[in-house]
Amino acid sequence: MIDAIPQSGTYITKIDLKVAASARFIRESIETRVIKEAAATNDEFAIAKLNTIIANQKFFSQKKQFEKFFAEDEAFHQEFYQMTGRQQVWDWLQTINMQLNRFRMLRLKVEELPWDNLITEHMNILNAVKNHEPEEARRLIANHLHLMLDEEDTLIKTFPDYFTNIPTDKKQVL
Repeated sequence: MIDAIPQSGTYITKIDLKVAASARFIRESIETRVIKEAAATNDEFAIAKLNTIIANQKFFSQKKQFEKFFAEDEAFHQEFYQMTGRQQVWDWLQTINMQLNRFRMLRLKVEELPWDNLITEHMNILNAVKNHEPEEARRLIANHLHLMLDEEDTLIKTFPDYFTNIPTDKKQVL
């Protein structure tokens, strides 16, 4: 995340959209399977934790505390990996998610991309898991993880100097 250029300075690297998109693809491929497994469980403790996480997100959304909101967003997704015994997979994903997470955090700073939509999607995903609807849970998580692609143009327009490896067709949008 930091470039140190001798006799020039230290600079924060730009978000590599190609790497972020690849991380999103991998995460979606894995998480759609994890969520289906979660929908087959009866882990009431995990469901209670997920409800608490959503309540925390609502609170942090109202307070506009984006770092804490983001941490709860991560905790929401991680809980499904934990409840399916796939914590190691989550830990592995974190090694490739750096650019994706930078993109997701930046997204929270764009006013026309409300946080409430994320909370609503989380509530819908949780309801599908609670109701043991694996295909619906899979569909909802896939749509949720597709947000990066849906919101990419808005972030590029808002923060054009924050990105590298912008797909050619996206550069023309600027």
